[in-house]
Amino acid sequence: MLRSGYGALAVGVLGISAVGLGGDAGCSATKPTELVPGATTQVEVPKDLGGLRVIVVGNGQKVFDQSYTVSNGIVLLPATLGIVAKGAASTVVTIAMFGYKPSVIDDPACSNMSWNDTLQNPQPVGSQCGPSVERGSTQTYVDQRILFLPMPLSYSCWGNDTCTGTSQPGTTTQTCMGGQCLDNHVDANTLHDYDPALLDGTQDCFSPTACFPPTDTVSAEPIDAANCLYTFPSKPDKPGLNVRVFYEDLKYDTTKNPPQLLSQAPTAEEEVLDFEDIAAEGFTVPNASEPQTFKLAPGLCSLVQAGQDPAGAPTNPKVKIPKSGILKAITDVQISPACQAKVQLLPFCADEQNPQGHGSDGGPTGVTCNVPIVLQSAPSAVYLVMDDSAVMSAAFGQQGYATAMSLSLADPIFKRTYVSFRFLDHSLGDCTAPNTQYGSPIVPFGPAPDVQAQIAAQLLNVTPPDTTTHPAALNLQTALRLDQGAYPAVQALQTTQVKGGLAPGIGAVMFFVNRIPDSTGGADGGGANPFPGADCSPALDTAKDTNAKAAIEQQITAAANAGLQTFFVVLNDDNMLGPQVVSFYNGIKQDLNGNGIDVIDATSPQSMAQMVLGNFSKTVTQLGTCLYELPPGVDTSGGMAFTIPVVVPNITTVAPTTVPVRQDSTCTAATQTTANGWNIGNNHIRICGAPCTDLQLSVEGVTAVTLAKSPDGGLASIPEVPVTVTVPCNDAGTP
Repeated sequence: MLRSGYGALAVGVLGISAVGLGGDAGCSATKPTELVPGATTQVEVPKDLGGLRVIVVGNGQKVFDQSYTVSNGIVLLPATLGIVAKGAASTVVTIAMFGYKPSVIDDPACSNMSWNDTLQNPQPVGSQCGPSVERGSTQTYVDQRILFLPMPLSYSCWGNDTCTGTSQPGTTTQTCMGGQCLDNHVDANTLHDYDPALLDGTQDCFSPTACFPPTDTVSAEPIDAANCLYTFPSKPDKPGLNVRVFYEDLKYDTTKNPPQLLSQAPTAEEEVLDFEDIAAEGFTVPNASEPQTFKLAPGLCSLVQAGQDPAGAPTNPKVKIPKSGILKAITDVQISPACQAKVQLLPFCADEQNPQGHGSDGGPTGVTCNVPIVLQSAPSAVYLVMDDSAVMSAAFGQQGYATAMSLSLADPIFKRTYVSFRFLDHSLGDCTAPNTQYGSPIVPFGPAPDVQAQIAAQLLNVTPPDTTTHPAALNLQTALRLDQGAYPAVQALQTTQVKGGLAPGIGAVMFFVNRIPDSTGGADGGGANPFPGADCSPALDTAKDTNAKAAIEQQITAAANAGLQTFFVVLNDDNMLGPQVVSFYNGIKQDLNGNGIDVIDATSPQSMAQMVLGNFSKTVTQLGTCLYELPPGVDTSGGMAFTIPVVVPNITTVAPTTVPVRQDSTCTAATQTTANGWNIGNNHIRICGAPCTDLQLSVEGVTAVTLAKSPDGGLASIPEVPVTVTVPCNDAGTP
């Protein structure tokens, strides 16, 4: 059934009978002998699944081959299917299900290799005309029992073409489970008797909405990252444990050896994992005395490792890159203690499989009514550029502010922010060069939580290219070039589709510096330069003179006109002259009336680390708030709110606190600061005015409160401030 937010596509009830296979079937009073495969999936339907092909092999011969399309999010299979052949109840039966994307089903190039052509075997998984996923199972019947055979189609197996076998065409001796190839043989005696409630969710069932409430759901804390052993960041006040994972697509150039990472992009795919006794495609609890410590199945663990190090994944022996070059990686593991663990035989509740809300026109919206939908921030992109000169040495290492700020990228507010990193290019020859190094970041663009560790590693062991007595050129103007500096890399990412046709809508470059650019060799902009950094001479302004400040102002203005923001994070130097440097960059901000520029003062001593990190968080919070992707089916009839998860002084006295946001039809990009409420426009949800400010203050407050709990000023586990929209049901209170 249609997955909406959290549902599941229950595509199976397919009774495969042994009548005719067993020589004793006749007219006796024996009970039926059948297998009922139930295919379930949590992928987006019909975006990632447009149809199924089912092939059954009995007695070594193909006895059934039929295709079924998704219609309105539902695949209908026959209630029963009799296989006519010779055999007995012990006959070995292999069932294979192949899932196809709509683009393959509708591709004219695939007309001669049609997905539903029973005269041809399915094309290989991941090929142009092949299925996206295959799930196979081989087992016998059990005499006079109707057995339920779960066959989940997991996104972890989407595109997995590494499972091989030699059995009847259309099946293999292996199948993909949880991202790994395992033997597809099942002991029929371990299967349960079939009951429709195992699929339809009308009796005992699992509610993702109730079991993953925003106030209880957190990212799991790794205990043993190499083996994907996790627990809660802090002991929860509830005893349950459920796990869900979020996926990204990693694309590689497989013509290279090893394959090289080309891009990584988020998907809308997430899955709730099943608790298992033996890890295959969910999670286990290794120690019963620690019921909230869990371990992912090995195949899922390899996908987590790929998500943590996308560039290095091809050299990880546990990671298998598909021939297509597209790997499904796991980039977030979330847990909640709100409910007892979901198991495979516990289906999603019926009203969360395909319920529909009603919009302002009275028509169905395709989303779950009266169930809050957590909004995803519109993707943003930030290129971090840092001076690695010796005068910046205090910013690096374990205690450096630059390192601490890089750790801040793990803040949930940045989970939809794409970040790249490189050091400043100190070559003044690049001031007018046709190409510069900024098109190739040291750390390529990736989601902030994923690349944070790579950036921090760069900052822990910096080898300056100079000495404090003979500093290298600053060369800031080269990095600010709109044609060949850091900005084009951000613009290039903005043209890349990252989810549902949407690309990062907020782009910025953030410079970490503690010197003033100097195009004269001593003074610039009419004032003394306390710690000059040699820069382009002549300056890159329209006058081509020695005024680096004017050039930088023109460059920032050009970037702002292109929709890009510029941040300067000013750190102290060995002579503690940072405040004077802050004054220089604030002067630029003042000249430009704050248009396209902001300055973060990080010159305070280590004893004020929390304040510095708070300033950093306050400035960059705007990148992850007040602009969100529009979920399908949501319109302005819905109600919006955000939830503050902890007590924040001067904001809330109890937690969690839900803050409603009214709808304001005048809220647009042009009225961002004057309207007051939320609205829909250009395929986004936007919050304007005071509610936006309140939300940002709440995010900053939650960050500050969490940081204050860390005695050394380091980053603790910061909870999210979720923003939700709830679509109402109709007047009868039903979908």
